Amino acid sequence: MSSSPPSSAASSSPPPFPLSLLSSPSSPCTRQPLLWGVTVSSLLILHQFNLVRKGRQTWARAVDVGVFSFLGTAGIQFGVCRVNEREKRNKIKLLMKAAGVKEAGKEA
Repeated sequence: MSSSPPSSAASSSPPPFPLSLLSSPSSPCTRQPLLWGVTVSSLLILHQFNLVRKGRQTWARAVDVGVFSFLGTAGIQFGVCRVNEREKRNKIKLLMKAAGVKEAGKEA
């Protein structure tokens, strides 16, 4: 019995959600800010609910802290990611220019 390698058709199957917001090639900085926002806001909500349980805080305040921490964390992380992506793209362009490689779609 010889084992044949898996066919290329099985390995090239599309992802289950091809138009997902988290895997969009046009916006590479979507997944990381959302993950950071959810993580930070979840931790702060748990802390605030602990204070609610002890009677030092209200439920509305705990939810407000969670929502604003999510928006703040995701917004800041999105900005940081965009700056990093821009720097990475500029470095690649400089390396391509130094190597003498023309950019795709540009006529010289």
